[in-house]
Amino acid sequence: MCGFGEKVDRRPVDPPPIIQLEITSSGSPEDVAYLYNPYYFMYASLISLDSEEEVHILHDGKTRSTTGSIVSSLYRLRDLDNKDGAFFVFPDLSVRMEGTYRLKFSLFEIINTEMYYCTSIISNPFNVYSAKKFPGMEESTF
Repeated sequence: MCGFGEKVDRRPVDPPPIIQLEITSSGSPEDVAYLYNPYYFMYASLISLDSEEEVHILHDGKTRSTTGSIVSSLYRLRDLDNKDGAFFVFPDLSVRMEGTYRLKFSLFEIINTEMYYCTSIISNPFNVYSAKKFPGMEESTF
């Protein structure tokens, strides 16, 4: 859930998206090296509710549909079980149009001078409210 409005009346996606990268492995030290990989990053894009079509620009043809940080580096953090994990965090992501949308999170890896697409995941639908209709922020979860 989030709200939109003028520049001053900016509300982030709430709760903020946090995506955990999990790689199935045998648990050897080489297999968990991805936790330290500085070359992974994730890109968040707004998509419509009923398709995977990205919504980049507002109807005026020049204003982005999202504001804030749409890219996250990999963070090595502790999960709810106090185990090391690889996370992508989007604490400052807002949507400028009222409606119901989803977010598509795309994982990339930089190898030498090339960038490679790895995979994507799509969020559950969420509502974007006008400033007048915004019900207020929810308590953040773990």
